[in-house]
Amino acid sequence: MSTRNSQWSDSGTKQLNFGGGGGGGQAGRMEWVFGGALVVIIVGVIALLIYSQMGGSGPPVNTNPEIHLQCVNPQCGEVLVKMYKEFSEEDRQRLYAPTYPMPPGMEGPPRLKCEKCGAVMGRQVQCPYEDCKQWYLDPTELNYAAMDRVCPHCNRDSNAYWQQKQAEQQKK
Repeated sequence: MSTRNSQWSDSGTKQLNFGGGGGGGQAGRMEWVFGGALVVIIVGVIALLIYSQMGGSGPPVNTNPEIHLQCVNPQCGEVLVKMYKEFSEEDRQRLYAPTYPMPPGMEGPPRLKCEKCGAVMGRQVQCPYEDCKQWYLDPTELNYAAMDRVCPHCNRDSNAYWQQKQAEQQKK
């Protein structure tokens, strides 16, 4: 039985005929335009994938930042500076545990302890102002409700700095 005369031989689809023949004309040009557009789309998608894989989607992410910790005991004030990857996996989870009491059932892992006095270690933040750049104990480490981050070295508010930077970015 011949498939040429079968009712299934023409499914209503048309193959692109780039080989010419059949007179060309408007239909032939449309096939070339459609084929060219398809090639441009495929090449564009491949280029976008390569670009994003090579880090072209933004600045590189620091996977080993320097971690600054400080003892929350004011009489001690011991400071510990280590690279993130120097901490064990267990200690990495403890870096972000709260230093203040949590409700029962929400405690999580205990915070890292000061080797000198045994009190908990809190994260330090860096003053964003170019003429200061000093590190200090993040006030939210001592009090969850602390909203201001005033640098004890230059006495300026970090939150105000970041709000100003955000306003400048929105103007651009």
